[in-house]
Amino acid sequence: MRLDDLNFSATIKNDVNGGQNVCQNTLITLLLEGEAISIPLSKLGCMSDLELWFFGRTIRGKNKDMSKFGVDFKEWVTVDFASKNNNMSILVNGEEAINLPLAGKINKFYGFVFSFGSTGSIRGLKLSNSKKVYLAEDYSKSVLTSQDIDLADN
Repeated sequence: MRLDDLNFSATIKNDVNGGQNVCQNTLITLLLEGEAISIPLSKLGCMSDLELWFFGRTIRGKNKDMSKFGVDFKEWVTVDFASKNNNMSILVNGEEAINLPLAGKINKFYGFVFSFGSTGSIRGLKLSNSKKVYLAEDYSKSVLTSQDIDLADN
């Protein structure tokens, strides 16, 4: 799969509200050949600290309105990434949060990483392009949580 024809969707929740992660900062990182795209989310009211990274550039909440990346993690949050026709868009709960040019990038797609900063849950994942669905998981009956994954053995 390549970046110029990629669809990624995840339904997630950041389960901890308070403590050291009071803003419930969450990051979804798409791993590409030589680069990464990081999609930030946080609790409403904390968006000025967010940073979106793509192709060596950073968009900071201190300089740009990142309010559409602010969510209520008491509810499930769906993040969609789509790239086609030299353009990429990120939707949060069905609303376009940002639309950016790909600038001719067609890097290979290698994977994704979820960083919850605490405990998080994943209810659904989908990875596809215009020709094929590569991954379609619905955990709505049995939610996958970060506690289910023991990274010490990997």
